[in-house]
Amino acid sequence: ANKKDLNFILSRDITSESKILINRDIIDRAKKIAPFLKYDSDPYITISNGKLYWILDAYTTSDRYPFSQPQDNINYIRNSVKVVIDASDGTTNFYMMDKNDPIILSYAKIFPGLFKDLGTLSDDIKQHFRYPQDLFKTQCSVLGKYHMTDPGVFYNGEDLWEVAKNQKQIDGEKDTMESPYVVMKLPNEKSEEMILLQYFNMKNKDNMVALFGARMDNDNYGKMVLYKFPPQKTIYSPYLFKQKINQDTTISQELALWNKNGSQVQFGDTMIVPINDSLLYIEPMYLRASGKNSIPEMKRVIVSYGDKIVLSENVETALQQVFNYKNENKNDESSNNKAPEDTTKKVQNIKTAKDLYDKAIEAQKSGDWAKYGEYIKQLGETINQLGK
Repeated sequence: ANKKDLNFILSRDITSESKILINRDIIDRAKKIAPFLKYDSDPYITISNGKLYWILDAYTTSDRYPFSQPQDNINYIRNSVKVVIDASDGTTNFYMMDKNDPIILSYAKIFPGLFKDLGTLSDDIKQHFRYPQDLFKTQCSVLGKYHMTDPGVFYNGEDLWEVAKNQKQIDGEKDTMESPYVVMKLPNEKSEEMILLQYFNMKNKDNMVALFGARMDNDNYGKMVLYKFPPQKTIYSPYLFKQKINQDTTISQELALWNKNGSQVQFGDTMIVPINDSLLYIEPMYLRASGKNSIPEMKRVIVSYGDKIVLSENVETALQQVFNYKNENKNDESSNNKAPEDTTKKVQNIKTAKDLYDKAIEAQKSGDWAKYGEYIKQLGETINQLGK
């Protein structure tokens, strides 16, 4: 704010109760209070009891931990603090997440009263805690080499992994895949949960070899899971799935028609959902007109399960085609042979999946990641019902 503004004197809207919020940027505000911590680059907002709160992950770091491989000049990092900021009045609180971290315990003694006990934070806000992106990226980078347990294999670098690549445009360059928040049901678990997931390929290859995830629901927060695929089996990575799309004659011809006359086809983030013993791929397709200020518009959705791949106007019709479900309003012979109640339920699940997917895309466009995660979680539960 400009403190020399005449409105401070002339405006009737300014009273003795008015406040000037100077440091309004979320990360900058936290840095002003505790500059000795490192902060995640992706703060997120949530709602609790009718109020908006920003949640920001903070780290203790060091470059002096013995016998530890450095990553970006850091060889020790812990997500020991969650920062919660009231979006209305800027009240900022630091909550201690890891009481076993000697660095944060030392800071707590140096600055008594700065770090609050996590137990004093409302459960409603704690339920919205996400596993931090920047920490997960660092862990993925380290895992690419240090998943190997055989000394000979490790020394020779025979089983190096790298984070999967993705392709946003037809014939475009490959970019590193961003870690998506997805909903999946882990083996031996009773229900679906939200997981921060990353896909791994063999280094310099496009075949997917592993899924690495960070859990974040309730008592499972911070627990890591790693699933390896059989090395002799071809598992489509996000980039390899793009090649599968291009090899499909019907889909590739339609994409070629879209991708001309000044228009450009763009792909969104590939969503990979494990269902039973296979993987369901969902790929949104956008069309962008020529011009710097043009906004991509979603035109089609590509869905694949097993050997089947379809291009459709929305998720609802794509899932109907992939799982061979008929619309309940069509009384053809094949639909009459199925149990009416079972068919109606599955058709309703498809409609629900379509609505949730549309809502998730809108939340993503508006930057409402709390709502996006909520819709994606519900979408995952609905899609898993389709696979049963």
